[in-house]
Amino acid sequence: MSFPYKKNIEKSMKKFYDSLCEKNKRRYAAIESEKLWLYVNPSG
Repeated sequence: MSFPYKKNIEKSMKKFYDSLCEKNKRRYAAIESEKLWLYVNPSG
């Protein structure tokens, strides 16, 4: 399985993530994990 993001998008996401404070990094990670879960398990 490959993730739904292209390398240039992943790079931008990482740069954005690195700019966040710890509290917002946790929120961002939670949202991304939910998106990835839906990507690998589309039936919910």
